[in-house]
Amino acid sequence: MELIVLVVIFVPCLCIGADVELTTSSSSVNEGESLTLTCSVSVDGVVDATFFEDGGKYLGYVKLVDGRCEDARNNTCKQQCSCSGDGRTFFWTISNLDRSMDGRGFICGVNSTKAIYSSVRRIRVLYPPTGSVILSPSGTYTNVTGTTVALDCQVKGGNPLATLSWECKGSPRTGHSWTNSGIARSRLQLTIDESYHRRQCVCTAKHQGSVFHEGAVEFNVIYPPTRSVVLSPSGTYTSITGTTVTLDCRVEGGNPLATLSLECKGTPMTGQNGTNAGVTRSRLELTIDESYHRRQCVCTATHQASPNGVYGTESVEFNVICKYDIFFLHNLC
Repeated sequence: MELIVLVVIFVPCLCIGADVELTTSSSSVNEGESLTLTCSVSVDGVVDATFFEDGGKYLGYVKLVDGRCEDARNNTCKQQCSCSGDGRTFFWTISNLDRSMDGRGFICGVNSTKAIYSSVRRIRVLYPPTGSVILSPSGTYTNVTGTTVALDCQVKGGNPLATLSWECKGSPRTGHSWTNSGIARSRLQLTIDESYHRRQCVCTAKHQGSVFHEGAVEFNVIYPPTRSVVLSPSGTYTSITGTTVTLDCRVEGGNPLATLSLECKGTPMTGQNGTNAGVTRSRLELTIDESYHRRQCVCTATHQASPNGVYGTESVEFNVICKYDIFFLHNLC
């Protein structure tokens, strides 16, 4: 007859029950701060508690001995551990949390008639972005009025990711924001005009409600003059042969200021040019003879922000009167 021996092994119960609860001093902790784990027990006969990371890594042990709390080395608890005198609550403090502990879970266990463990409690470790705000374009940016500019702002890292906001010429603007691969991004599109000249757009990264970093761009806007070309004299101008006429041409505004050129009877002339208080000027002196009769002098303002480069023109047409020789009694033309 074959003898069969049955061996029964009893394994202690590793139970999760409502009799043990783990809570944390906060569900979200800033990097570098401390976190206190609290193990609360609702059964009698418990004199110690053990704290673990989720996955089984040992953290610490606290026991109640003759009304005082001790750690695993039988030293009286100081800053890292403590417990209540009734054996109902045990505490363990983790100092100087770093970002690697984000999402980490913790449990505690106690021994009564059986080992009882709490459910897992997870935390978030909050930390700022790892880099500065990157804004493109940045610094001083030159462009022509009427063009569309796309500003791209980004900042890498952080938990949670940073929040990006825009301000242009001192007023809030709404960009298109999104996140990708651990980077917060925002894009703002603008149609530039002369009101942006020497003004800024600023991208601000905020983390947990506080300003983390900013990036700025200042615009150098190329725009045409703000007023028409003025020529004096203009229209039809009557002059006597042999007299000297001074033509004064000017145009106001623009960035950069306009360039003025003069042409008389179809031929380029060289005037005296200058700028003052945001006005471009050109002066030309002519000695009038009969060849100017019914001919024009034209002042032309050119600017790179104007269509075909020409901003405007103004002209004068001469009505030339010949001098009369009182001795010979005839015109000197």
